Amino acid sequence: MRSSVYGWASLSLVLLHAGCTFYTACPAGNGNGNAPTGTAGTDNAGGANDVGGTMNNGGGSGGTGGTGALPLPEGTWVTATSNLAHQPSECGNLSFATAKPDEDLILMGVAQHGLWGSRDGGDSWEQLGSKDDPEPITNRVTYVVFDPDDTDTFWESGIYNATGIFKTTDDGATFSPMHITHNDFVSVDFTDPKRKTLLASGHEQIHKLYLSEDGAETWNEIGDFIPDEPLVCGFPYIIDTKTFLLGCGSYGGGEQGVWRSTDAGKSWNKVSDVGGGSAPLMTSDGTLYWASEGTVGMARSKDQGETWSDALGANLVSTPGARNNPWEMPDGRIAAISKESIIISDDEGETWKPASPALPYEPVGFFYSKYQKAFFIYRITCGVGTDAVPANGIMRFDFDYETD
Repeated sequence: MRSSVYGWASLSLVLLHAGCTFYTACPAGNGNGNAPTGTAGTDNAGGANDVGGTMNNGGGSGGTGGTGALPLPEGTWVTATSNLAHQPSECGNLSFATAKPDEDLILMGVAQHGLWGSRDGGDSWEQLGSKDDPEPITNRVTYVVFDPDDTDTFWESGIYNATGIFKTTDDGATFSPMHITHNDFVSVDFTDPKRKTLLASGHEQIHKLYLSEDGAETWNEIGDFIPDEPLVCGFPYIIDTKTFLLGCGSYGGGEQGVWRSTDAGKSWNKVSDVGGGSAPLMTSDGTLYWASEGTVGMARSKDQGETWSDALGANLVSTPGARNNPWEMPDGRIAAISKESIIISDDEGETWKPASPALPYEPVGFFYSKYQKAFFIYRITCGVGTDAVPANGIMRFDFDYETD
């Protein structure tokens, strides 16, 4: 399967409706397979409606182009859940997923039931870690960060249940706990060869920010230095040992945006009203991209977060409840998720075009595997009376970045 190639244009995207966030309970879907308008009717890519409902890949009989933007590529989303389907999972199900940048390995967090990996594009999954680990991963995975210089090392963060951050130095064969709990995000200072400085956020907690300067052996709470206006700041990001960024959202009624510190978190200045609503992306050329919550788009910085652009694209938004972490494609283009499809930009986010057919459901996130040459989406089904991974919990769309 391969998407068609279309010309460039700005996408004018609007929010579907006020929805749940990643952090709180999610409402049940309508179960009717309702679709976004925009493409001619084809088949239902998700198969029979699972819990939470799905959206028909084609929009029923004869879509009209939806927002009036470019037509969506042809093709079909296919399931990649395989043996993870119907696995037991607490509320939240598939909470975070990503692709390892240096090998054919995709990672999936099954809420409170561990971190799983697939080396065949989702045809099969196996649980990472060992029965001999000091502690199993039982949190709800929220993020994974890879060491750019050590291919076997990465960190996992998560919320609820015991430890919130784990580290592996053998590519996921074993994990060690990092002495902290209930964390939305972890960032590591990769300018230091010894990886001594780390930042971690607290989950849905006002002014909870933790700093370690000894490789996560101990943590100091530095949230008291955060200004009064932002409340819950789930996404701290380390530029270097002294320069930190802090992404803050609307949870609890706080001020949204990005704050910056040049003294290791002792003082903060607001640098952008846009951004801060998900994990930031640092691209290979050093550009930072940071998506916002809601409909105010994405910010871009070329000077390590000191100054930021205005919102990129017209109302660049994710589906309700999604973590819209932008993604750098192997050729340098930037991908994001809209309410209708995966979208892609070759001019640093100024304009976007569709890169996939209509989304088969409202995903909580997406990523791209350069080894599989495919986009993947995944979902949560919290609040619909089930504690199992839905059969269509993971879906893929083949997209060859070298030809599309």
